[in-house]
Amino acid sequence: MRNLPTFLIGLFVSVFVFWLLADFNSGNSDYTIVIVDNSGCESPRYMVTIKNQSVVVEGDQISYDSLVAPNGAKAQITVPSLLDTEGVSIYKIMASYANCNAITSKERSVKPGWILYEFIDKNKIKHEIRSK
Repeated sequence: MRNLPTFLIGLFVSVFVFWLLADFNSGNSDYTIVIVDNSGCESPRYMVTIKNQSVVVEGDQISYDSLVAPNGAKAQITVPSLLDTEGVSIYKIMASYANCNAITSKERSVKPGWILYEFIDKNKIKHEIRSK
């Protein structure tokens, strides 16, 4: 766990920066998903599925030298909110790899302007942190 302090500092700085950005853009109807992948699998491809749309991140759009994910991959995805009648958006994440099985998250609900952290470890997508 020699990288734990670096990971925690990076996570704190990221949450603070995203909080500031969300505060300045409080009228924005998008939300941001940060995927931190410690699976150790090669060539990740992340797909966020929302109502009748998908957003895909792969290749050069993924960072491998992030303080938040010192031993893995990190992707940041801004997703347009397609709100239902209750004012929330529903999304699902799928991660696929060159050398591992694809995994899919459960459906998640989010309100506009939120920043969400999704952690991938041990072949599971764990929804951990929300901030506004």
